[in-house]
Amino acid sequence: MRGTSFKRGFARQEEFTMAASARFSLATRVALALIGISPLAIPMAHAQSPTGYSGPGRYQIQSSASGKVLDVDLRDGRTLRQWDASGTGVPNQQWDIEEAGAGFVRIKSAQTGMNLDVPQPNIHEAVPVTLSPAGSAQTQLWRIEDLGQGRVKIISRAGKALDLPDGSHSNGKHFQIFPANGGDNQKFVLLRVDGRGARLLAIIAEILISAAMTGIAMTAATAISAVATMNSAAGANRIWSTAPRMTWGEPGVRPMPASACA
Repeated sequence: MRGTSFKRGFARQEEFTMAASARFSLATRVALALIGISPLAIPMAHAQSPTGYSGPGRYQIQSSASGKVLDVDLRDGRTLRQWDASGTGVPNQQWDIEEAGAGFVRIKSAQTGMNLDVPQPNIHEAVPVTLSPAGSAQTQLWRIEDLGQGRVKIISRAGKALDLPDGSHSNGKHFQIFPANGGDNQKFVLLRVDGRGARLLAIIAEILISAAMTGIAMTAATAISAVATMNSAAGANRIWSTAPRMTWGEPGVRPMPASACA
């Protein structure tokens, strides 16, 4: 009977779900719980990517030294300073990172559309960073160096690093470029605010579920690392098309459609 067949299918799905759940560690169950409430969890966590930089998109840029974020001074629209974070919906604290080729990016203010720029990068050892109309100038090119643990260094085309003088905790302190060193005042956390973090969490959940149902031991940290590695090596579209996904109620696996990242 149709009803009986449906009940059997539902029971079989429940068996698969329970078997998968039994294989999850406590940490993984917590991760899946957070994923399950992602509409609340993601805005609060800024949908941060595992490695700090997960490709072109909109970010908040936070200083590791002060905990404050890069902010456009609205009095002139060109001065780059630090300020207490005002949440993820404030455009003068949001930055669009765009690929510029050859490993470089441009960092554009969501408020003004201007790019981070150092018009005379070698005039002194320390040179103020400003915002200039978007263009093709070499002084608007930056390289993002992954330092691990979600932190990055932002290096200008001239080879000097974005720098918070003396690691100041004062609101309004202006940024500069300075010869690269290992100080926290040259380290930043990129907090993704354009929603792509939600899709990253969804794919991580799929990987964990698929692994558990096929008997593969995997932690949430391992799944996050796998997504980050694939994103870096192959590009976002390839992640979604190559990550395995279990078809509920079926013994095999099927590819995840590319539309999953849309």
